[in-house]
Amino acid sequence: MRINRSFKMVCDQRAKITAGFKNEKGYPQSTDYFVIIDQITGEEIFPELVDAYGKEPKEFIVCFASNKLEDIFNDDYNLYGKTNTKKRVCNGVTCTHIIDETVSGNSYKAGTSNACICQELGLFETEDKELKKNKCSCNLYLKCHIFNPETGKVLNPLPYLFSSSSVHSADTIYSMLSKIPNLQGVPFKLSIKKVVKGTTHYNLWQIVPVILTSDLLSYSSDKAPELKEGNGQTYLTESTDYEEVGETQENESSDSETESDLNSAIKLIESQTTEKDVKSKTNEIWETYPLSKKEKEMVKAKALEHIKFINDDAEANK
Repeated sequence: MRINRSFKMVCDQRAKITAGFKNEKGYPQSTDYFVIIDQITGEEIFPELVDAYGKEPKEFIVCFASNKLEDIFNDDYNLYGKTNTKKRVCNGVTCTHIIDETVSGNSYKAGTSNACICQELGLFETEDKELKKNKCSCNLYLKCHIFNPETGKVLNPLPYLFSSSSVHSADTIYSMLSKIPNLQGVPFKLSIKKVVKGTTHYNLWQIVPVILTSDLLSYSSDKAPELKEGNGQTYLTESTDYEEVGETQENESSDSETESDLNSAIKLIESQTTEKDVKSKTNEIWETYPLSKKEKEMVKAKALEHIKFINDDAEANK
């Protein structure tokens, strides 16, 4: 058996799951829910998801088939031509040209690589409409299985392919998944939220482990999935009771458990999408989480950092 093989993950081929569609005039239109029904004809693209989550789901319980982030997540910058031919791919530092192209008088040969031309030529900042057509856009792809929230069973043996062009959603999802060393089999809640700040509004994708006590509260149906440990493996079972935020189990006083409370608090803050929500959750954490004075200061610092990120993000989307 070969050792140096590449891992191939085949996804459901019916369609990508997005948060937008092209209307009858062919113009793109965003939604604050995941599109699993043809928005023009009403045809159910994924009938099993409609049955489990409704016609306009704002969240899914998902898991991943690999511990390697590169197997399940990608957010390269890409540029496509009029015939949907890929012209260029970029990781934000180095561009690779798929076909010959000329941009702002500079010629690039197919198969060559060079410093990111969007950065070098200022394509992200330019107001020139013709030049702006040569700008790459972020393409987020996420491959994951989806659970039935009632039974805790996987709905499809093949993973679904989620797709978005939001660089902010890509950053938010990467920030969470990159912190978790063992992704395989762990249930997460993938959700979409419409963020409104003044006259600016945009959709932000988020992902958080459902094993957080704070997250379990927001998903506390009698049969919501819960992680259990058994024979060294993690699996889903049906649950009827959840620990309240701030409640601690008996004998919960070890350093590792205290660290877990801190990590849970920080992840909870990072999952908020408005300045108001961050401040509210920070106050809640200070009142209910069993944290030391030093840890509370760390939570406060993270909250201020995340508020700055939210405000900077809103400014960038104006």
